[in-house]
Parts: sequence; structure tokens; C-alpha cells
Amino acid sequence: MSFWGIIGQYGIIVKSMTISPMILIPVSIQDVERPRFAVSRQYVRSIIDVGGLPVLVPVTVQPRDLRRVYDACAGLLLTGGAD
Repeated sequence: MSFWGIIGQYGIIVKSMTISPMILIPVSIQDVERPRFAVSRQYVRSIIDVGGLPVLVPVTVQPRDLRRVYDACAGLLLTGGAD
């Protein structure tokens, strides 16, 4: 069974449901002086709270690899910015 829907207050887009859907979260570099990847704990917690498995992937991965991860996931969470 496949469908699109919204889960939780952060608007997690789900393209198909499984027992524990993996939700892809692209993460970017947060601090140029000390390069590190980061995402708000609330995004991760909201996926876990609704029974999902968050999958954090740096935006610096090759597009072909990102596509492979995306295809394996049930959904995608696009986080907001500071603006």
C-alpha cells in the first residue's frame, strides 16, 4: 500500500508506510569556521515520536548516493532555515 500524507506538527511528508518508516532528513553544514553537520533535535524527536526512523544524510553526498538513500526511505523531511 502506498500513499502520501502528513505526520506530526513538523509536516513530515510520507510517500509509503512500513512498520517503521525511514524518514530522510538532509542536513547541511551549520558553522563554516568549524564545519559540522547539524539538525534540530525536535525534527528527529518528532519522527521517532510517530514511530519513524530518522535517517540524517549530509547534503554533500553525491547525487547518485542521495537518490539511493531517498529510494530506500518512506519519506522526506525538509527542515526550515533561520530566515
